Amino acid sequence: MIIKENQERGLHTMILLDTADGGLTIPNALRRLLEAEDRLNQGILGEDTLAIGLSRVGLEDQYIKVGMVKELISVNYPPPPHALIFPGELHFMEVEALSKMYNISEEVVRRHKPARYEKERIRRYIVKTREVMENLKMMKPCKKVDKILEIASSYLEDAERFWSSGELFNALGAITYAEGLLDSLRMMSLIDFQWP
Repeated sequence: MIIKENQERGLHTMILLDTADGGLTIPNALRRLLEAEDRLNQGILGEDTLAIGLSRVGLEDQYIKVGMVKELISVNYPPPPHALIFPGELHFMEVEALSKMYNISEEVVRRHKPARYEKERIRRYIVKTREVMENLKMMKPCKKVDKILEIASSYLEDAERFWSSGELFNALGAITYAEGLLDSLRMMSLIDFQWP
């Protein structure tokens, strides 16, 4: 799904809604997307997801609403054509523009994070660290190095557990410690590896 791919990359997604047979409206499109999310459980979209509904852009009765999905569903828009935007990572100027131009709290906009973006990034760190742990080369075997590698492995396991339970802040902390220990051993020429 393109929304998922874009959000994982921090990119905005614009969806032009079908105009056939009177046109797909923003509320109907959002309901369909929520139903799909319920079925597929991708963690991409929910009622509290920030979105932008655009109706009749460029025409006299143009209407743009910025808010949470649950708010956009209840709006009475002018007739189609309609479009939706799901923001990715927002630059501070985009945050300011959305809040000032469309009367939405800057705090609400700042809280927006693309779904799964951090989770996917942390997952990649975990996968890379696991690969290094499995393929590293001991340059100067000794008990102290073994102990430090054991600690790094524990941090890696913690990161995997935190990640699985959705505790992303803790997962990032744990994987950072594991990477730091590995890099330190490599800098001291006690182990050898390349980050994938």
